[in-house]
Amino acid sequence: KDGSWRHLQAIGRNLSNNPSVGGIVLNSRDITERVAAETQLRSERDLFARQVTIMTDLATRNLFELGLQAAYRTITEQASAALLVERVSVWLYGASGDEVECVDLYVKSTGNHASGERLNRSREVFEREIEERIIAIDDVATDERAADLRSQVYEPRGIGAILDASIWSEGACLGWLTLCHVGGTREWSVAEQGIAIALASYCARIVENEERRKTEQALRESELNFRSIAEGSPVPLLITRLTDGIILYANPSVGPVLG
Repeated sequence: KDGSWRHLQAIGRNLSNNPSVGGIVLNSRDITERVAAETQLRSERDLFARQVTIMTDLATRNLFELGLQAAYRTITEQASAALLVERVSVWLYGASGDEVECVDLYVKSTGNHASGERLNRSREVFEREIEERIIAIDDVATDERAADLRSQVYEPRGIGAILDASIWSEGACLGWLTLCHVGGTREWSVAEQGIAIALASYCARIVENEERRKTEQALRESELNFRSIAEGSPVPLLITRLTDGIILYANPSVGPVLG
């Protein structure tokens, strides 16, 4: 009586030749709940199959060899395919922690990527909001957790539900991976939330690898600068190891001095 559709299973018997009946008899039963359970089971099975495929692909593919932007694009595309969402984006905090920048946005319907959008959202506030590293909002129109970005971000883009998985490294929140459902509300399952958290962990690894690459590059440049200065210096320069006196480095000016 609430206007919803019901599923019925019916068995009919032709008793038109039976004088006491003179017609067709139908016995039916309501199987709406069974159909709903079977549909949910198929949905979960399909989700698990997509998860296995995508996680296997990410595990066997060296994201760090793709380059920073290509790695983020791979994550957002795979997240869209796994959870069947229209928009997926990766947001990272700047040094101040008061502003986040979108390092990649993937829109499934167009296949396009974009980046560069910035939002004023404090790292401190976001860390207080996050629970178990995930924020699942089924309806952005009514959930107060979406109030700060509702009119600025969600409503203009037709976003009805969001799933935010925070990106953490060494105890610090670096940003978040956002999955956006366009066109109405959506109830995020526990399995979907788990996939989002796993994909956010890949984002953390990308950030950590990039920081390590920058550190190693700076070290190489520092060593090159040192050698350039030391080897051109007329002043003898000798570096030895304190523990055993082994010479680690000597510039060309040392030769004439030591003979």
